[in-house]
Amino acid sequence: MSRLTPVLKLNTVNRFAGTGMVITVIAVSGLLSLLVGAVLHLVLDAPAEAVAAGLRHNQVLYWWPGIALLIHAAQVIGTSTPLALALGATRRSMWWGSVVTFVLLALLAAAVLTAFLLVEGATGGWFLGLPAFDVALFAAGSPARAFLVAFLLYLGAQMVGAVFATVYVRGGPVALTLSIIGTVVTTLAVLVWVAATAPGSGAAAGTGATGFPEGLVLLLAAAAPVLLALLGWGLYRRVSVR
Repeated sequence: MSRLTPVLKLNTVNRFAGTGMVITVIAVSGLLSLLVGAVLHLVLDAPAEAVAAGLRHNQVLYWWPGIALLIHAAQVIGTSTPLALALGATRRSMWWGSVVTFVLLALLAAAVLTAFLLVEGATGGWFLGLPAFDVALFAAGSPARAFLVAFLLYLGAQMVGAVFATVYVRGGPVALTLSIIGTVVTTLAVLVWVAATAPGSGAAAGTGATGFPEGLVLLLAAAAPVLLALLGWGLYRRVSVR
């Protein structure tokens, strides 16, 4: 662990780009959703139940923090690699120190989201009956579920960004473009396959939104960052500083 400490310090030297960014983007994402809901309910006089149902399926908390963390992870690998290696860090310590950084940021993001969720529950939906953070994928009313799912989602986003950045550092823009195209095509193919083979609508107890058992979905979600970390290390171990 001592070999990873300098990398952790290097990756977190800009606190706003790390911890500050995580707290800000999650807070702003949720509060923007709450603002939209409040306008619909209080200004446009939409029924609170209908607005709350819509907010529980909004995707702001998936995409904005996820994309922000993905970009941050890509910048960590892309900009810190030359400096870290020039300062004497090994490729192994740089990669795995960065992975530890991503895990810590994902834990922070999950903790911040869960804290907002608890406040939301204690205030009855910010005194308006509107759920800004209790979205269906994350929470469904459960802080423990919110923490776990948010951690896996935000860690996965960072690992995707780190792998793409490694592809760029190692192979340049052409390799990056081809890898992005391949990822998009593969993702679309998987989504089509899931939609075609999902056993039901997911309404049954114990099943996720895809209709597959929720435990299986969470297991696959937990395995994804591990596989991405190993894939990234396989690529990163041979990068050269250019």
